[in-house]
Amino acid sequence: MHTELPIKDKSGGKAPMKIAPFKSSIRRTEAHRHNGYFELIYLTAGEGVHIIDDRQYTFAPLTLFVIRKDQVHCWDLTTPGEAMCGSSEKSWWTR
Repeated sequence: MHTELPIKDKSGGKAPMKIAPFKSSIRRTEAHRHNGYFELIYLTAGEGVHIIDDRQYTFAPLTLFVIRKDQVHCWDLTTPGEAMCGSSEKSWWTR
């Protein structure tokens, strides 16, 4: 059975690169993919599991995740997270 996954687009369509803090209120997200951009997440606080393409990654502070365009991922944090998130279009990486 195929279900449609939500597609998130945080790029705003204005700049090829965006950096913003991770929302500290996030504890669990539904599986989703990002539309047309890469995402870098550097966690400085928090613990839990990040599931990327059906593979579970247990994480602790000082972990870096790189999410490629169209990868499916979701979060399950057991303690509040703090992080910086960078998102960029593919064109930014191939200049």
